Amino acid sequence: MKRKTSRILTIVLSLIMAFSLVGAAYAEDANHDDEVMPITDESEQLTADYTVDVSAVQADGTTTSMLDTYLEGTAVISTNSDSTYTVTFSITEAGKTYLTDVIYAGESVGANEDGTYSITVDDASEGSLIEIGVTVSVMGTTMTAYLLIGSECDDNASAIAAEITDETVWSYWDDEEDPAGDSSAEGYDRTSWTLASYDATSWKTGICSFGAKNGVLKSLSGGLMPVTLLTQYKEGGDYSSGTENNIECFFFRTTVTIEDASAIKQILGYIYYDDTATIYINGVKVAGYSDDDAIIENMVYVDGDAGDCEINLTDEAALSALVDGENIIAVEVHNCNATSSDIYFDLQYLQFRTEVYVEESEEAEDTPDEEQTTITLSVGADETERKITWYYDAEGEGSLYLAKTQDLAGGAMPADAAVYTTTGTAANKEGYYSYQLTITDLEENTSYSYQLVNGDVVSPVYSFETGTVDGS
Repeated sequence: MKRKTSRILTIVLSLIMAFSLVGAAYAEDANHDDEVMPITDESEQLTADYTVDVSAVQADGTTTSMLDTYLEGTAVISTNSDSTYTVTFSITEAGKTYLTDVIYAGESVGANEDGTYSITVDDASEGSLIEIGVTVSVMGTTMTAYLLIGSECDDNASAIAAEITDETVWSYWDDEEDPAGDSSAEGYDRTSWTLASYDATSWKTGICSFGAKNGVLKSLSGGLMPVTLLTQYKEGGDYSSGTENNIECFFFRTTVTIEDASAIKQILGYIYYDDTATIYINGVKVAGYSDDDAIIENMVYVDGDAGDCEINLTDEAALSALVDGENIIAVEVHNCNATSSDIYFDLQYLQFRTEVYVEESEEAEDTPDEEQTTITLSVGADETERKITWYYDAEGEGSLYLAKTQDLAGGAMPADAAVYTTTGTAANKEGYYSYQLTITDLEENTSYSYQLVNGDVVSPVYSFETGTVDGS
């Protein structure tokens, strides 16, 4: 679970959608992100961003995916002199989603001149919940959604001595040349770029998230959307002409200042990466999400488990890498092959804590519900193959059922669906196992649907389309 902590308060937003079509009932589970900002007096504000994918989940568990369709926006709670609160929020539609009305307390809320919406409430204190109705149209179907805005105290925030956030500026290198120099030269040190002595003044700068899909800013699988565009291809590489030639590795650096490094007891964060990631502090590797120990030069492809996970470092090796004053935090992200469709890096936050974080619902998390998560689908050797990776929080056998979308029976997989089977291996994401498969013998320019099964846990039905083998 992604978790961000605020110094005093946190806004929690979730969007719950429900709508109906002839012959079936549909609903989407709540999905929310937490965002961090302090609020200490009536001149300050509490802010949260949210993004919610839209998909139609039938009563029998099957799903109709609505690709690149989501709502997103920002909500701001500010205090007023009369002790009331003003909630101002934006709602942005994407894909096939169109906003038709906003309702609060049974009445429509008109838009402000800047397109935002504002309401006044009596209570936005800890434990309160504000429900705002949002009516949208998706492909001609009306949906009533509810934006739930609430606040909660966070006693863990005072332990944050320093922090990297989603507003932190990074220096990054997305050139096909190795930033450490000629790998064949004597004295080559492939991690020299992670050191404080390295001169990165010529590097570009930007904020998370970084990435590209088919060479442009475009939503990746799972709704991930890069903020800063990376140069995905080497010179001459182009997706539209079928001449993709991915840069092998991308490099990121930023700094964080810590007054007393000896006081840090935990480094806590959350990262998304595709296809691999390795994290360094002042040149010391502290976390890796691939077989990066086998890498002897930077500009190589590395096959790994694209995904997301919590960073939770309390070991002496990681904490001892910190120094008083400025510290270099560096990350390298490798692509898996020359024709992979995307690249992505998002270090959402990284906290340097003087106390180990205490999860509020720790007892409940001792017996988590079994779930499939972080499903990643990418092109294999060519359009006749797809590589898929997913996480599941139990060891054992996992299966993928595949059929042409035209052969689905009422949205469900047909009885003669092809079955691919694999065994999970322990993943870097604590408590989870990684399941990997390669789907072969796909036909060109064809829509396929698939479903994942782990024991009694069955995923929704997902879909993808193949292109032509020559990449056009």
